[in-house]
Amino acid sequence: MNAGKVIKLARTIRGYTQAELSQRYGISESTLRNYEKERTDIPKLTFDGILKHLHLTEEEVKNVA
Repeated sequence: MNAGKVIKLARTIRGYTQAELSQRYGISESTLRNYEKERTDIPKLTFDGILKHLHLTEEEVKNVA
C-alpha cells in the first residue's frame, strides 16, 4: 500500500475529514489532498508525523486494509 492510501485510510479510521486533519496537523487541505491522491510525494517525516498525530503506526493501518 502506498503512502497516500495509508494516510487516507488512517484519517478515515480516526474519523477526520481532510479539512480537520490538515488544520490539526498544520498543512493546507490541498497539500493533504495531493498527498492522498499521490500528486505529491509525502516527505517521510510528514508521513510519520501524520500517523503519530492519529495515534497509528503504518503497520496498524496496513493490517486494517
